[in-house]
Amino acid sequence: MKIKKYLAYDMKEACQLIRQDLGPDAVIINTKQVRQKGILGFIKARMVEVTAAVDEVSVEAPSTKEVKETLSDDDKVSREMQEMKELLQQIIFKEQKATDGTIPVKVSDYEEFDAAEEFRRILEDLDLLPEVEKKIQDAFLKNELDQCKSRNDIKDKLAEKLADFFIPVTQANQKSNVLAFIGPTGVGKTTTIAKLAANFALYHGLNIALITIDTYRIGAVAQLKTYGDIIGVTVEAVMTPLELKETVKNHKHCDLILVDTAGRSSKNFEQITELKTFLDAIRPLEVYLVLDVNTKNKDLISIVDKYSVLKYSKLVFTKADETYSLGSILNVVDATELPVAYVTNGQNVPDDIIPGEPAGLAKLIIEEVE
Repeated sequence: MKIKKYLAYDMKEACQLIRQDLGPDAVIINTKQVRQKGILGFIKARMVEVTAAVDEVSVEAPSTKEVKETLSDDDKVSREMQEMKELLQQIIFKEQKATDGTIPVKVSDYEEFDAAEEFRRILEDLDLLPEVEKKIQDAFLKNELDQCKSRNDIKDKLAEKLADFFIPVTQANQKSNVLAFIGPTGVGKTTTIAKLAANFALYHGLNIALITIDTYRIGAVAQLKTYGDIIGVTVEAVMTPLELKETVKNHKHCDLILVDTAGRSSKNFEQITELKTFLDAIRPLEVYLVLDVNTKNKDLISIVDKYSVLKYSKLVFTKADETYSLGSILNVVDATELPVAYVTNGQNVPDDIIPGEPAGLAKLIIEEVE
């Protein structure tokens, strides 16, 4: 067995030297960073020292039974030499693993980790809008990606960066105890309200009132009242803006008033205008725009634009359990510059709802990237 050490500026160069000298069957058994002394004793840049080994004679190994039955004396000598080489390689392997925990790698199988390419793939998996992707790329310092040695390293660093993209929900930006939930049809507004009502009432002991103006959808009022009965919360249904105003006034003693609304298409300006008359009747209030994370990016941007006349101040994302890419959250946050209040990830009430804490949101988004 031939064992040699090679000095190079990086692993790519080292592997090229090893292939040229020992061939593609060489095995890397040790790597370490070193610094060489230059002229007048000055220290040169950090380099990599790689120890590699290769069998000088390659002999195909037959089975033990075949050796006993068919090998000539010369063949037996060759076989014994081969076994000695294999034994030596095993000893080197065990010693190397015992000293630093690394496992020898065949040089032909070695691929240098390309952090920039892996970073590009992760961003591609997030399905980001070009301008959002550019902002994330710009958030990385020049040498930060070079310090990442694995895909997980990049994901951890990316999670740190993404947390800075989110605005935390604080008392300062929560200006009313009346919360109205708006959004397109089928995004899960009623279920989200039920989860919040259950959490606030059962876990925080708050006095909650539920009001619905969704008298269009068949079974909508009954659905909310069913939740209300289970939670032990009052549910009121109203038909006009004046009724809504009076009902909110009648429950002003409550800690929190949650208002459910009918789903409205962002293309139907008349319906959105009608909804605005209801919300204007009970201002000041907090308006939460509820969005399905599975919606196409183009449609999401259109929805947040068309719904802006309703002066929403918080975002809620639903159905996070139904997708492998949560990059749409980043796209909407970038477009609106508003905080994410909650993300829901299932149908269970009162569970499957996550507060919009920046670090938690960033981790949730990155965890979905395989």
